[in-house]
Amino acid sequence: MEIVSTFEGMEMDIHIHIPLKKLVTGVCLVAFLMYLYVSACSQVEKLSDVEVRREAEFARFRAAGTMEMVTRDGSRRFSMVLGRLRCLPPALDVPVSDVPVPKVRKADLVQRTVAVPSSQPVVPGITAREEEAEDSSAGGVDVPGMETERPAEKEPVPLTWKVVLRGNGGRPAESEYVFDSDAFSLSECEEPSRLGKLFDGWYEDAACTVPFSGADGKGGELELYAGWKEFEGFTANDEGLLTSCTNIAPLVTDGLLVLPVYDTCTGVAANAFDGVDVEITDIYIPANIHRIEPGAFDCLLSLVYIEAAPDNPYYYSEEGILYNWNGTVAAEPKG
Repeated sequence: MEIVSTFEGMEMDIHIHIPLKKLVTGVCLVAFLMYLYVSACSQVEKLSDVEVRREAEFARFRAAGTMEMVTRDGSRRFSMVLGRLRCLPPALDVPVSDVPVPKVRKADLVQRTVAVPSSQPVVPGITAREEEAEDSSAGGVDVPGMETERPAEKEPVPLTWKVVLRGNGGRPAESEYVFDSDAFSLSECEEPSRLGKLFDGWYEDAACTVPFSGADGKGGELELYAGWKEFEGFTANDEGLLTSCTNIAPLVTDGLLVLPVYDTCTGVAANAFDGVDVEITDIYIPANIHRIEPGAFDCLLSLVYIEAAPDNPYYYSEEGILYNWNGTVAAEPKG
């Protein structure tokens, strides 16, 4: 390379020699740097779909195959056209999070809802919009994104009977039960007991003149009284001892008399058989009898045999004679 230069009237010849190899190397270096610069600029426009979608706050489709996305801070916008992402000019200075979102009232949503055709007749004086509002409030129209407020259904309160049972001289003296109206039954209640008496059912009054036959209505309160009756053919006192005979003829079979087999009958008083005109030859003492007063069978002149039940814890018999468990004679036939 030859350069000719003139300086202040002086002509100077400057000869610069640049080797060809260094010149080619410099040109290649400059071309490589330019390639890196162009590649870096193009990489900004070629962001991956995954990175953009992670930063995108919302997206909306403008047309078929076209989508615009904005980052959360609103600094960058991207458009996707036929599957390729391209950077757009900067968005507004206002961040997306600060953009006010208009509030939509429930009434506006109901008004914008498309009415569903109905086969019901149109009532004069009611507009279509009012019908839509009524349908929406009744759960007939479901508006997307809106929770319909529906009144909570109240569970029906079961109807019950509160029943108070009074012992009326027996035990328990008082008990209380609660029944559903459709499952009312006194058979589930505990049956009371009373010494010297048999339970005769429930009555509506303490004098036991009105038997209880059932409850009318669907619920409420009820108070009932226990009724009592004597042992068949006998009367007894409050200690459970037989005190007299009323009509024992039906109880005697071939001369055999079996004393009442009830837990509330505890024994025989001394004069229980006075005035009996029925011929009694045998008497059976069940396990519930544990007290026989002296002379109780002395008036039974035809009596020849007394037998005690094997499981009686107080008496036993041998050859028709009744003994106490201590071996002493309790009763001996006179016949």
